Amino acid sequence: MPDIKAIIIDDEDHAREGILLRLKKFDNISVVAECRDGKEGIKAINKHKPELVFLDIQMPGMNGFEMLDKLKSEDMPVIIFVTAYDKYALKAFEVHAADYLLKPINTSRFESAVKYALEQIENHNQKEYSGNIKELIKEYFSSTDGKKTTNKNYLKKITIKRKNIIKLIDIDDIEYIESEGDYLNIYARENKHLERGRLHVIEKKLDPSKFVRIHRSVIVNIDKIDKLVSSDHGDYLVYLKSGVKLKMSRNYKGILNKISASLS
Repeated sequence: MPDIKAIIIDDEDHAREGILLRLKKFDNISVVAECRDGKEGIKAINKHKPELVFLDIQMPGMNGFEMLDKLKSEDMPVIIFVTAYDKYALKAFEVHAADYLLKPINTSRFESAVKYALEQIENHNQKEYSGNIKELIKEYFSSTDGKKTTNKNYLKKITIKRKNIIKLIDIDDIEYIESEGDYLNIYARENKHLERGRLHVIEKKLDPSKFVRIHRSVIVNIDKIDKLVSSDHGDYLVYLKSGVKLKMSRNYKGILNKISASLS
């Protein structure tokens, strides 16, 4: 089989790095672009015309299904979906026999998915495949009722377990959440709570109209923000009403409008 052009579309740096590392085993696959969101993904697909795309479903701004819905049928590459647990996405995948990887990615499962994708590319029927993907997208949006039904699934409280004690923290009391390896530091009402978990997992359970990621390791409650101050390096400092100062990475400057609207 000739060389395969691939694109990785995922808003998490470590997720893209993990896919790149695992792809080293496949000599005939060349990654021609890495994208952090759906907008970048569409541009890269239109430019490079890849045969294979690794696509994260849950991304800020435009999720993976919304991105695919904007692609022309003739530009549809073979897709390996990458996702944290999402019952609506999994249902759509099962109905339409689409291949997907759950985060955190298992290496042997990854290799199996890539081998299957290569077989699909070799025996590719563009019209049929594009039709299947479009049906999958329709199934997903039908399951989520235009994503409206997911709103009631956002967390209202976070459970902190300590030996024989279970503490409930109201979501509205949380100032920010910071990742530390396999743990989360949850700051609420001047207290810090340590809980096992991954930031990208809890991010999907939080209302995006209230919580935004300002750094690869920090999610902040918009209602707790006092002001934003730009630095000389193009970054922003985020000052919370409690006096806490956080750094916003330039990679997340796209959410400035959402924060600014809440402060006005």
